[in-house]
Amino acid sequence: MIRVLGVVGWASIAVLVLTFGLERFLASKAVLAQRVRLPDANVEALFGGEPTPIGSPQTYVILDPKALLPDKGPGGVALLDDGCLQREGSYPLQLKTVEFVGGIVRWVAAGLAGLCLGNRWFLLRRRARLQRSREGS
Repeated sequence: MIRVLGVVGWASIAVLVLTFGLERFLASKAVLAQRVRLPDANVEALFGGEPTPIGSPQTYVILDPKALLPDKGPGGVALLDDGCLQREGSYPLQLKTVEFVGGIVRWVAAGLAGLCLGNRWFLLRRRARLQRSREGS
């Protein structure tokens, strides 16, 4: 039991440290972008057309650079092709979601590490005290 508590406690500390690195890596891929739906080729040939915005500009983590369009939107905001994302089966990940989930994982990992390593310390101290009392008897 003491060994398991040690392994889980130190693994939790490793997760705690790794979340900082992973969050920083994903933040480096973040771009302020506007998701847009491109007009159908037939409709564009007949009427012309502008991309239809979906929602408002957000800071997205772009792991697939093919989804970014070469054109810029109003205010120089990058345009993110929603059709490309759907074809690839990837959902656009917002940076605020990454930060929120990273914070939760860090709190849980820190709590688990504290509980496991604290209980391990308590059990080791108790075992040492019991051994000293047996030796003294």
